Amino acid sequence: DINNQVRTFSNISPDRIFNHIDYTEQNLIFTSQLWNFKKGNSPISELKFLFIPEVLERYKAIVAERFPDQKYVI
Repeated sequence: DINNQVRTFSNISPDRIFNHIDYTEQNLIFTSQLWNFKKGNSPISELKFLFIPEVLERYKAIVAERFPDQKYVI
């Protein structure tokens, strides 16, 4: 309960792929509140400690598709 709001972790939540970039069509994904909460400000290199490999591989594919010049981060 944060600010009298109950979190439902299965709800859809907008999330930025890269937190240092504003919310843009390229940098925006819709995911669950649980993903958004767990991901936080973690770099991609640390996400392997938070998510199962299948989920992380799909996320990396989205990053590579939308930001092909950022392959070094995945």
